[in-house]
Order: sequence, then C-alpha cells, then structure tokens
Amino acid sequence: MNKERISFKAQAFSGSVDKENRVIKEVVLIEPNREASGHGLFVDDFMVNQVVELGSQSQIGFKARFDHPNACTSAMGTQLGRLKNFQLKGGKAVADLHIGEFTKDAPGGDMGKWLLSVAAEDPDQVGFSIVFTQAEPETFEASEGDDADSPEFLYPHARIASFFGADIVDKGAATSSLFEDGIVGRPNYMAEQAVLFVKEKEELFRTALEPLITKMFNENI
Repeated sequence: MNKERISFKAQAFSGSVDKENRVIKEVVLIEPNREASGHGLFVDDFMVNQVVELGSQSQIGFKARFDHPNACTSAMGTQLGRLKNFQLKGGKAVADLHIGEFTKDAPGGDMGKWLLSVAAEDPDQVGFSIVFTQAEPETFEASEGDDADSPEFLYPHARIASFFGADIVDKGAATSSLFEDGIVGRPNYMAEQAVLFVKEKEELFRTALEPLITKMFNENI
C-alpha cells in the first residue's frame, strides 16, 4: 500500500466567523456518500467518522495550511493555525479553525484576515482538503435492488491510516463548501505525480541527463 500523503477536499463552512478571536467555527472537512473527485475513491460514513475520531486525539489540534504545497511551492509561510473541536454534524466531519496571530506576518500577507473575510462574505469560494495517508480501501458489491452503477459500488471506499490535518483550497473533492454544504480535492495532482516519477526514476534521469548537461555547460563556457 502506497503511504504517500493524499488529500480530499470539502468546500464549505457551516458555522460562524469570530473575527475578533480569529476563529471560524464548524468548517466542513469531509462529507459522505460521494466520490472523491479525481481520486477514484468513494467517501462513506465510516471514513467521515475516522476523521472525527482521529482529529479528536490531539490536545493541541491539527495543522491547517493555506493551500497544498506542490512541486513548485513550499509549505513554509503557509501555516494558518490549528483545527480543534472535531465533531460529527449533519453526517459531516466539522472542526473549529483557530487562526494563528503569526499569520499577520506571513510572507504573502495576512492570510488569516483574508480568510476570515471570505468566510464571512462568500464561504462557497473556498473549502478544506484533508491530508492523510491511505489504508487499504474497502470494496462493496451491489446487492439485489441496488444501483450497481452508483459510485458507492463503482469505487473503492477510502480508509485512513494516518491523519495530518487539512488545507484551505479553492475547490475540493469531498465537500461542496466551507460550511455545511461543502467535497475532497488535490489541486496539484499532476505536479505531485511528476515529482514522484522523477524521484522513483532518479538514477535513470541522472544517467540520461548528466552527459547532456555537462555537454551544454562546456559548449556555453
């Protein structure tokens, strides 16, 4: 089983925005009974409960970042704060986002202030994408009377091995909005796969490219 970290997104806030204390309450992290777009996996109630159970195990909360890092960007300077008070609400996994004061001095500007404004004015613009390593998925066969073409039976049901937190993104795979109506996503999937491929074939790339780079360097010198 591939232990690479993956992410699913839920687009929605279902709670309230406390700008003074920099807290967004009851952000939707993941919701059930849907395909995780772009992942070929199905999100069910079991996985949603896993998020709540695993998220409740930390006293200090789980990390939240501003977008996913990818092949071209680092996670440094994107830390938003901590997700706390994980709970099940309306069948969805929700938590409270506590935005750190340190975001006021972030390299890219005050991300926290911007997010608080978006959450208050137009929460459907953004959503959360959980970050986790995958356990062995489960598959289920349709019984008599079931719709065999339903995503529930077409796709394996995702399972979590380790939970790391969630990142704020613009569009997700397992929620439909920041609050109660939100899906789970992975916006930089192609870049991530390219980096993984190069890492796996590192020796091959080195053998093939080093002579070419050396030749180009010598000719230009």
